[in-house]
Amino acid sequence: MMHGHIIFVSLCLLCHVFHSTLSQDVALSGYCQGGVDNECSDPNAECIKSKCTCNVGYYRFYEGNSQSNCRTVQELQVTGITFSNIKTTEFIVSWTTPTRSSYVSGYDVEWQTWGKVVDATSPQKVTGLTPGKTYVVKVISKDTATQPGDTRTTNTSKQQAAKPSIPGPVTSSENDLDASDGNIVIKWTAGAGVTTLYRVKLFDGDTQKGPRDTPTLSTTFYNVLNGYRYIVSVTARIQQFNENDLWSGTKVSTIKTKVQVPQAPRNGVCKSPTDASITLDWDAPSLPNGDVRRYHIDVINTASYKVLFRDKTTGTETQKVVGNLQPGTNYIFRLYAENEGYNSTTYAQVSSACKTRAKMTEAPTKLAVNGVTSRGFDISWEKPENTYSDENYGYVLQIKDETSSCWKEVIYSCSDCSGSLKLSYLTNLCDPTKRDPVIDKTKQELASKLTYTAVLHPDIVYTVSVTAINYAGRGHLATYTQRTNEEAPQKPYQVSVTDIKSTNFTVNWEIGSPRPGITTYTIKMMTDIAQSKEFNVVGYENRNYLATGLEEFWNYNVTVTASTSIGSVTSDVSDNYRTLPAAPGKVSSFSVQDGQGQKLKLSWKAPHILERNSIIKKYRFIHNAIGDLQSQQTLNQNGDENYEFSISLDVVPETFYYFEVFAINEQDMNGEKTITIKQAHAKVPVNIEETLGVDVIPLRLLKDIERTQFTVTLLKEFFEESTNGEIKATGIIACVKDCNLEDIKKVTDFDTMKTWKQYTDQGSGFYRVTSPSWFDEIQTFCNTGRKKRSIKSFEYTLGSEYCTYLPADEYCNGPLQPGTSYKLVAVVCNIGGCLLSRQYGPFITAAAAHVIEDSNCSTQSLVIGLVLGLINLVLLVYAGYTTITLRRIRTKDGQKTNSNDKSGHVSETYANEAFGSEVTRRDYGNPAGQYSESEYLTLDANTREDKTTYDTLRNGP
Repeated sequence: MMHGHIIFVSLCLLCHVFHSTLSQDVALSGYCQGGVDNECSDPNAECIKSKCTCNVGYYRFYEGNSQSNCRTVQELQVTGITFSNIKTTEFIVSWTTPTRSSYVSGYDVEWQTWGKVVDATSPQKVTGLTPGKTYVVKVISKDTATQPGDTRTTNTSKQQAAKPSIPGPVTSSENDLDASDGNIVIKWTAGAGVTTLYRVKLFDGDTQKGPRDTPTLSTTFYNVLNGYRYIVSVTARIQQFNENDLWSGTKVSTIKTKVQVPQAPRNGVCKSPTDASITLDWDAPSLPNGDVRRYHIDVINTASYKVLFRDKTTGTETQKVVGNLQPGTNYIFRLYAENEGYNSTTYAQVSSACKTRAKMTEAPTKLAVNGVTSRGFDISWEKPENTYSDENYGYVLQIKDETSSCWKEVIYSCSDCSGSLKLSYLTNLCDPTKRDPVIDKTKQELASKLTYTAVLHPDIVYTVSVTAINYAGRGHLATYTQRTNEEAPQKPYQVSVTDIKSTNFTVNWEIGSPRPGITTYTIKMMTDIAQSKEFNVVGYENRNYLATGLEEFWNYNVTVTASTSIGSVTSDVSDNYRTLPAAPGKVSSFSVQDGQGQKLKLSWKAPHILERNSIIKKYRFIHNAIGDLQSQQTLNQNGDENYEFSISLDVVPETFYYFEVFAINEQDMNGEKTITIKQAHAKVPVNIEETLGVDVIPLRLLKDIERTQFTVTLLKEFFEESTNGEIKATGIIACVKDCNLEDIKKVTDFDTMKTWKQYTDQGSGFYRVTSPSWFDEIQTFCNTGRKKRSIKSFEYTLGSEYCTYLPADEYCNGPLQPGTSYKLVAVVCNIGGCLLSRQYGPFITAAAAHVIEDSNCSTQSLVIGLVLGLINLVLLVYAGYTTITLRRIRTKDGQKTNSNDKSGHVSETYANEAFGSEVTRRDYGNPAGQYSESEYLTLDANTREDKTTYDTLRNGP
């Protein structure tokens, strides 16, 4: 009974020691039991699903030394939320990612409770909004890595309104638009969504009335006119949160105020009387009170003062030739206006100089133009049918150009008529400078066909008119219109260049007159290497042209070609002109490449010849690691145009570098910058097996070989080799037969290897032994204790974990197969790839115990087994008693002492002094083999904590 109690108490004590070990600081992702105070090393972590995991509101942050801790998720909040492209039902939200954005697995954008975009990216379009409504927009940062299946979130929010809808059209009634009192009411309909204010403007051409701001759907404007068209603009506004007001698009409508009776026309005059007509001119009414449709004219004979008839215009023109009048008669005219609703009740009366002329001769007959060239044509005509006179006193021939300006005037006079022609009696004659000397003709000649050859200019439309002359003066006109032909242009001359700039200059030239027709000038800039340029300009009157888009600091010769439909002619080649220098363009052939070792090689050549823009003197090279101060170098230009400049820089793997290079010319102008940002590539970690000539997993140090596990010694430096980049993963691979590991080249290959459970189910191949956090736990163990040591190697027991109930995809150091030969490979990975050590081994587990199957020996075996079992039971009880006694003897005054282990670490092997044997303990909280065998104590003093148990064992129950 006493021995049974001792065994029970010993087992409890061992359990307590195991709990005490777990109660010590457990790193993140380390195994934990839960329910134990201070079980996890991080105060912001707790035991979740048997692993130390950051609490809600915290995420797992990795330090530079491969350690990790829990930090508040507020560090993952985005900043700088802005909005753009704001429309009525959508806008774009943008944000700046947090400094530690690599810990954010995604972003959600949420507005109020009815809208959300999952896994959004900045910028993100938000749709389905209500026009004019204000929204609280949240950008939510998500962290899914800290605890798979349980997402940590934090958010930043900002308010933004959607753009208001455009208001509806104007709905004012006719009475609303009655401006008899000078006022009108503008009404309109609301647009969709939310609006807090409307702004209304009234436009009369370029004159604006308003604006009027109102929260309602109507407003009043003053001092407006009847029957008048106005432009109305209505804009909606919403108060944008914490920002400027947000306005809708503008609804533009045209309104017309109520039509009233128009006023009479103004300022009527009589002019250009003939023997049967008078031309009337007038101005429109000051207040038409609507749209004038036409004008009415009452014709009154001054003798009887009666209305002879009423004439009218066809439209709104303010001139009318009133015909059907009698020669030599005075008339009075009354003018009325008509709009779309009314005729004016008042009129404008015109009576001054409103007398027709005496009877005029008819127009000459058979007026014709022949023999048209670029410089003239022949004119011919014959006498009128009736001159209403005893004699034809002669003709007036006029030629006018397209501007109605007199080009030529010729007067023919009767030399043998009884009466005489007096020029002073003739009206509408040209300036005397345009008139040829008077040509005398006899009655017989005037009665015959007459001709005239006109000398003119090319490509002009001329109007020819001829009138006969009787005692009443000039008669009715005969007219003919004709265009002269084009001709080939003359040769341009005096071609020169002025106002020279770096990419343009002005080309000047001269050309002889007259204008040959529709003239096109082609200005051609010729050069030796650069592409020649041509510019066309239409119009004979042009004498210069600004040529643009030229190459900087380049020589040009210029020609000018004049062309018409008839032909073209080119000037002589001008002198040589050079454009001014300008800042150089970008350098050519710029590249950034990996160099030998941890270096980057940068190279470039001079800008392309057309991009140099000047004479280059030197190059400026600027560089820095992102966040560091910039450094710069200056390199002088090389005489060889194809010379390649190169610079080699030492870099740190995975660091981003900024590079900038530009040319500088003799005018000290800085050229266009070539800028690139490049991350220095990580390379596969350095293989210390080769560089130091060491073994990573020495076979000679194999120990503690059992059926399902054995202990090896690992070279710690192999797993810490970060010269070529930050370490992303480390571990051990075990294989039995198929040891072809060529496909494991990068981190993702290593992270997707078979687990122990997957390997066990398949029974062949190789698998990853270690979990992602195994080396963190090793580091944690090595760094604990009262005295830190420089650890170069450490022991690791393969097959020491119980993995049966873990998920199949979780890495675990599960039991090995008995009597099996294993080869081991150490792995260290960075972004540049994975380094695999040599294959070490074979490492062979102990064979399984042999079972005797001979049925004839069963009785003897049973007896021997019972005897041996009893002997072992007695030995074990005594060994436990001796072990506990020795531990208690070494305790003084309740303080723990250990003469051999000065670092305070838990020993791995206990020696039983009574029997001279070793009992090996597996400590899952601390990896085995951190120190050499000579450093282990005979007993572990750290487990002697239960004084009651010790007293019981020593003195008895």
